[in-house]
Amino acid sequence: MGCGQSIPGKPAIENGRAGDNTNKGNYGKQTPQHMGSSDQCLGRRVQPNDSSILGIDHERIAPKDKKIEDFYEGVHDESRELGRSAIGIVRRVTHKSTGIDYAVKIVQVEKIPEDEMQHIRNEVLILCDVDHPNVIRLQEVFETKKLIYIVQELCEGGDLAGLLTDKAYALNRVLDPDLWERRCAEYTKQMLSGLQYLHSKGIIHRDLKLENVLFKSKGPDSELKIIDFDLSTHFQPGQRHQESVGTLYTAAPELLKRDYDERCDIWSIGVMVYVLLSGTAPFGGCYGEKEKAPIIKNILQGYYDLQSPTLWANVSPEAKSFIRKLLVKSKNKRATITEAQKLPWLQKDSGKSRAPSPTSVSSFPTL
Repeated sequence: MGCGQSIPGKPAIENGRAGDNTNKGNYGKQTPQHMGSSDQCLGRRVQPNDSSILGIDHERIAPKDKKIEDFYEGVHDESRELGRSAIGIVRRVTHKSTGIDYAVKIVQVEKIPEDEMQHIRNEVLILCDVDHPNVIRLQEVFETKKLIYIVQELCEGGDLAGLLTDKAYALNRVLDPDLWERRCAEYTKQMLSGLQYLHSKGIIHRDLKLENVLFKSKGPDSELKIIDFDLSTHFQPGQRHQESVGTLYTAAPELLKRDYDERCDIWSIGVMVYVLLSGTAPFGGCYGEKEKAPIIKNILQGYYDLQSPTLWANVSPEAKSFIRKLLVKSKNKRATITEAQKLPWLQKDSGKSRAPSPTSVSSFPTL
């Protein structure tokens, strides 16, 4: 799917500061020996540090005298490359003490304009403050004068967008629509769980989309991981935001009007569920359209089709009702996360997938 259209207007990043973490479970993950435990990392506050490129002082930011090569194998091994872009590359690395594989994003500082560097700082700030099974985990960050190494958990199962072009899943949708729908419900439960955690931490994602949710592994029951927090921001209850950020096809009406809060993320979940169940976007934006105005008009009007027999004949009334509860123009009338989790569609028995998740080479398909 070509769903990468950004929202008109220059993305603006707020400088949120990660606060104390009150949910300190490490979910059984091993931590490199030179770092503190996950509990210790999350127990420290993020403070400015002018001596580093990122300017962040936190347990997950390795001290200047620590070199990534001393703790990870494969940092400079070109055969381990997972992806690359104009600003850097991604490689699979192995922690020398634990044998655990991670993905390291190697950012070339000299190639990054300051506004893009602010995006990277913002993402690191956010990830320093979170630890949840359905949110990508930042392991640690190393810095040199020219490079930033961002080490994260490795996800190898592809993203949710890949499901729409995977032949096995396409067959499932046609031959066993009930199974497909149950799997979509399971994906939705995980996304809502991760989003509920983020909101409890005072974080709005602001760019939830199929491309930003990864499968941890290639197995049929893989966990989902929400990724890409460079456009995210912290919020206080009742706080309203005006920045124009995100991707058009999942943008909420109030975000386009530049008067929104964390409930814009719930709308995005509704769009993602719609696409997973129908294979098409409710308001457009995934078909290579050059003109954004019609898409914006569709979103602001809030009209979408749940009646087409070719798309919705085999989808349950409960699933359609779920979408209707989330794709409500008025954020005050839109279902909350807690309400969405209690809707009948998510209370059905879950099914087991008969096909693996789509293959992907990296938790960072693009930088």
